[in-house]
Amino acid sequence: IRLEKRGVVCVPDTFRGVMVGEVLNVMKELATSGMTMAIVTHEMSFAREVASRVLFIDHGKLVEESAPQEFFTAPKSPRLRNFLATML
Repeated sequence: IRLEKRGVVCVPDTFRGVMVGEVLNVMKELATSGMTMAIVTHEMSFAREVASRVLFIDHGKLVEESAPQEFFTAPKSPRLRNFLATML
C-alpha cells in the first residue's frame, strides 16, 4: 500500500492470505480518520462495517446503491439478494 499525491491510496488487487487482514485494518484506520475512499471488494463484512454507501455493480452496470443497513438487510434486486446469500 502506498499513499499517492492528493491522498489517493493505491492498493494492489491481489494479496497473499496473511496480508488481507492487515490491509483491511489500515483501510479501517483511514476511514476512521475521515479519508474518503472508493473500494472494490468482495469482503462484505468489511464493507458493512466501514462504508457509508454501498454499491452493487453487476456486469459493469450499477444495480443498487444504499446505506449499509439497507443494502445488507433489505436488498431490492434479486441479483443482489442472491449475491449476498452466497457471500455472507
